[in-house]
Amino acid sequence: MKTSRYVIYLTLGCLLGAAVPAHATEVLQNGGAVQWAESHSSWYLRGDISYNFNGRQESGFDYDGGSGDLFTFDYEDAIGISAGFGQYITENLRWDVTLEYVLEASEDNTNSVLFDGVDENLMAYVKVDGDEVIETSTSITNVMGNAYFDLGRFGAFTPYAGVGLGVANIRSSEKRTHICNPTPNIYCLIPPGGTGEQATEVVVDEERDAWVMSYGFTAGASVDIGPNTKLDFAYQYLNIGDGPKIGGESNVDGLTTHRIKAGLRWDL
Repeated sequence: MKTSRYVIYLTLGCLLGAAVPAHATEVLQNGGAVQWAESHSSWYLRGDISYNFNGRQESGFDYDGGSGDLFTFDYEDAIGISAGFGQYITENLRWDVTLEYVLEASEDNTNSVLFDGVDENLMAYVKVDGDEVIETSTSITNVMGNAYFDLGRFGAFTPYAGVGLGVANIRSSEKRTHICNPTPNIYCLIPPGGTGEQATEVVVDEERDAWVMSYGFTAGASVDIGPNTKLDFAYQYLNIGDGPKIGGESNVDGLTTHRIKAGLRWDL
């Protein structure tokens, strides 16, 4: 988690360092007041990084003859990068299209389970303690169209609100390993293993992908930092639809994430 935050701080520093000096010579002095050169086009380009936190998905499982019980995966925080272009429609209304790749987020879980075994001394079937280790990862490529309403200009600051609708590709992988821990007098049946020897069996090891709908809500503000250049900060809630089925057991019923975004916008 700390490493992700350091990456964000470093990147923001680089963005500011690259943007301000590049345009410093174009600042116009007028009676001691600083004025930036105005844009001559309604189009703009943008580039952003995002810090994705509280990522969560719900999945259904087919245990006990199809119980359909639900459980929740909480994903590690992840960094995303995006680029896009847009256009100012009116003084307060604009739109853009962005292509984003959210770097892979993963989550590991271990559940205690009981396996079938045999007690050699009693010559009887018994239950043997063990674990089910679940290793999952998810990466997202998201193409989204966004509409924004600028709430007014307050000096160099322009707060705004926006909504977005798009299509996302979810690539998910899952690995499930059963680990049975027998005693010196007991051996495991499934997974098979001798007495006193840990028995390990990989029961699922798959990767799938699917295209799904996505939508988001955004609130943020831009800051003029140079001629035709704005520094953009925003919070976004992103919701992505049902994802691919893994291993014949689990299915992503929905994935949501909260995001802090920062980037640059260049008016053409």
